Amino acid sequence: MEQFFTVPSKFDRCATRLFKYLSCIDRDEISLDSLERVAIHQGMKMDDKRIHQVIEELHGSIDGRTVLIREKEEAKQQFFSNFNAKVAIINGREDEGHAKHSFKGELDKREIHYEEYWLDGMGFESGKLTGFPLNDDYFFILLTNPEFLEHDSAPVYLLKARLLQTLEQLHRIIPTIDQDLVARSKLHSSLAWHACGIQTPKTMVTQSIHEALEFIERHHQEGKDVVIKPLAKGGGWAVSKISRGTGTSKIIDTLGKYKWWYGNGCMLLQEFIENAGFDTRVLILDDIILGAERRFPAPEGESWIYNISKGASGALEWLTPHQVRLARHASSCTSQFFTGVDMIQDTSGIDHVLEINSCPGFKGFERHLDMNVAGFIITCLCIFS
Repeated sequence: MEQFFTVPSKFDRCATRLFKYLSCIDRDEISLDSLERVAIHQGMKMDDKRIHQVIEELHGSIDGRTVLIREKEEAKQQFFSNFNAKVAIINGREDEGHAKHSFKGELDKREIHYEEYWLDGMGFESGKLTGFPLNDDYFFILLTNPEFLEHDSAPVYLLKARLLQTLEQLHRIIPTIDQDLVARSKLHSSLAWHACGIQTPKTMVTQSIHEALEFIERHHQEGKDVVIKPLAKGGGWAVSKISRGTGTSKIIDTLGKYKWWYGNGCMLLQEFIENAGFDTRVLILDDIILGAERRFPAPEGESWIYNISKGASGALEWLTPHQVRLARHASSCTSQFFTGVDMIQDTSGIDHVLEINSCPGFKGFERHLDMNVAGFIITCLCIFS
């Protein structure tokens, strides 16, 4: 049955992505409408003959408006019944979030042995790692809620980074320390996207209140508002908009507050992108676009903040071929494996990449896409690694 999930050598990258997607979803039926959306997200049109080749390779068939892949679930059950490797979950903070809880549930469902560890419980003694069994062999390690740069002082960050670098020499960790750093630091991701020619809002990172003030005044003169945010904090925390017409003294007060209260001496400023009242989160795993979510602001919150953690709502989104390429390019330029790419379209129809996440939340995705994201990730890692 392992041969059931062997990607044919004749498949190109688009067909391979679709093959893996249909293999890993936990349903044996998918409507043609849903298949069309999935195919577009993997880089194909519905009349592409490669789609039928993928379905045939999975022993599937089309019945009216539904694609049936009946043998797949039985093949997966047999695969996991013979799966003897164990995995580990390392949590980066004390509380257990939705992602970790979901991963544990899916591992239990597949009867995969796993062990839990906490990053805060690890250290070094006489040059040796403590708090984690170095001699154990794990098929992969899932790192949940790392949040190095958000709460930690520089010494704590250096310790945690060194801990993970040590583990990476022995095991496959998702995400790696480099993947998390470039995604969590808006400076690193901005520089990477600029080097790749990806469309992003005009951005400044500086320690100078004088330079920040000049950036704001220049954009105000161009008729644009400016957003100020922490360099590494996520979830819409401490994000503020400095609107046109704000007095200079108030701007300077705001910059001082952000520099020392939220930025540890640094400030990140971006031009505000006028938009239609929503942004888009694209979820990508190993170059496979799992889906996209259109996010709307919370009724009682700021009308321009679209973070689900801030009360925003979401809905299923169909990406255009250009948005598919842009999201995938943004992910590959920052060397991500599992990521959420945030994009927004301005009033002229131009798409801009805003941020990227190496440990994206997917609670809303599972609801809006009717998809078991955690199960998809576990299945993909076990079968196609």
